[in-house]
Amino acid sequence: MVAGLEMLHIKLSNESRDGKEHFKKLDMADYAKKSFGMFGRLHEQKGFDMAVKAAAILKSNNMKFKWYVLGDGELRNKLEALIKENDVSDCFFLLGTRENPYAYIKNCDLFVQSSRYEGKSVVIDETKILNKPIVVTDYPTVKDQITNKIEGMIVDMSPEGIAGGITEMIQSEELRMQYVHNLEKREYGNQKENQGGKIK
Repeated sequence: MVAGLEMLHIKLSNESRDGKEHFKKLDMADYAKKSFGMFGRLHEQKGFDMAVKAAAILKSNNMKFKWYVLGDGELRNKLEALIKENDVSDCFFLLGTRENPYAYIKNCDLFVQSSRYEGKSVVIDETKILNKPIVVTDYPTVKDQITNKIEGMIVDMSPEGIAGGITEMIQSEELRMQYVHNLEKREYGNQKENQGGKIK
């Protein structure tokens, strides 16, 4: 198997050949708006309902942003209804399944994970390899993967907590770049997780 960083480079390279139009259509190059990315199965575990409500808080505070969710699942219809109910259809988008979600995450300003619980999150590990600032909820095992205020910002597991963390991150470019710098120093792509020295 290919080590984590090399595998992501291959994925991003493959996507870049035909993905530019996707990003253009999604308006991810609109520098007047910040963009947030998240992905996973649309399931209660992932807390996307809290993310929708956090988006409503940000919108009510006049933040200009685009929030992209990659993935599909049994809660899609409920989440679509919740998006309409909270009047965030213009800034919160369910993109469905993509062959390579990492290319989208790479083009966002920050990554958000709103989970209620996780085991070992592959998404978190691979987002760290991308050196992307992370806002993540304080689920029971999160500190096994994120050192708070160094590798990412751990926030209260609530719409208010998520919105507050995003606001703090977005308002300070210096803070975001500090997280990027911290992640770059860690060289996650060179880490090996099993006895054979390969990424699981």
